[in-house]
Amino acid sequence: MIFRSILFCIVFTGLLALFSFFKNQLPEKFERFAYGIIGTAVALLTSFIFLRFEKKSFADIGLKWEKNTLKRFLLGLLIGLLLCSLIMASLFFFTSLKIGYAGNYSITGFLIWSLALVPLAFMEELAFRAYPFFNLQKAAGIRVTQVVIAVLFALYHVAGGQSFFSSFMGAGIWAFVFGMGMILSGGISLPTGIHVGVNFILAALGQHRGFPVLLEIQPPAEMTPAIQNNIDNTGNTMQVILLVLTLLLMEWYIRRNKNRGNTAL
Repeated sequence: MIFRSILFCIVFTGLLALFSFFKNQLPEKFERFAYGIIGTAVALLTSFIFLRFEKKSFADIGLKWEKNTLKRFLLGLLIGLLLCSLIMASLFFFTSLKIGYAGNYSITGFLIWSLALVPLAFMEELAFRAYPFFNLQKAAGIRVTQVVIAVLFALYHVAGGQSFFSSFMGAGIWAFVFGMGMILSGGISLPTGIHVGVNFILAALGQHRGFPVLLEIQPPAEMTPAIQNNIDNTGNTMQVILLVLTLLLMEWYIRRNKNRGNTAL
C-alpha cells in the first residue's frame, strides 16, 4: 500500500506536468484557474484509474458529498486564515518587517482572482489526502501516513520549482496540518478549507505566484545580514512551532483512540 500511494503521487505529478500544457492556450491572467481545474481533473482521473484497478469507488476513500461538507470546508477556511495570520503577525512583531497596502491594490479584484485558490487547493488535497492518505492510514497507521505524505507533498513542490529547503519547511510542515484535518474529519473538505485559507493569506501578501498583491511586506530601508538572519530564523521558528503543535495534537488523538480500543492508528 505504501508503494501504491507513492506510485499514485508520482503518476499524478507526471500527468499534471503533461496536461498542464493546455493552460498555455488561455490568456495568462486565467493561468491559475486553468491550472487548478486541469489539476483537479488529473487528480480525479488518477484516482479513477487506481480505484478501478482495485475495484473500488470514490466513496470507498471518503470522496462523497455530505450535508456537512460545506460546513467543514468553511470551518477549515477559518482555521487556515487564523493559523497563517498568526504566523505572519508573529513575523511582523518579532522582526523589522512592516506591512502596507500595495500600490495599485483592489480588494474586489483580489477576491475575484483568489477564487482560483479553491481548485488549486482541491487538486492537491485530492492527490495527497484522498487515495494515498486514506489507504496508507488503513495499512500503516497515522504516524507513517503523515510522514510519507508530508515527504511526498514536499517533493511535489520541489518538482514544481521550489527549493528543497523551502518545500520541506513550508509545504512539508503544512502537510501535517492538512493531514490532521483529514484525520479529524474523515474527509478532504476540512483540509481543503485550511489549505485555501493559508494560501489566501499568502496570496494577499504577494507570497503566492500568479495573484494580484493586496498587501505588501515592506523590508527595512537597510537590509543587513543580521536583519535577514533574524527574519529567516523567526519564520523557521514559527514553522517548527506549528509542526510541534500539530504533532502533539496527533499524539493526543492517537492516545485517545487507543484508549477507546481503536487499533487502526
